[in-house]
Amino acid sequence: MNQHNISLVQQSFKKLVPRADQVGLMFYGRLFETFPEVRPLFAEDIGACR
Repeated sequence: MNQHNISLVQQSFKKLVPRADQVGLMFYGRLFETFPEVRPLFAEDIGACR
């Protein structure tokens, strides 16, 4: 990745900060939907892992 791409990713993440909890739940939801075999590796209540 070049510096421009790195900067774009960093700016994108900053925009997610106000919705971090929601984004995290969406991420894990998609992860478990796509790879259900990894679900046992995580706590039962993903929302409680802060």
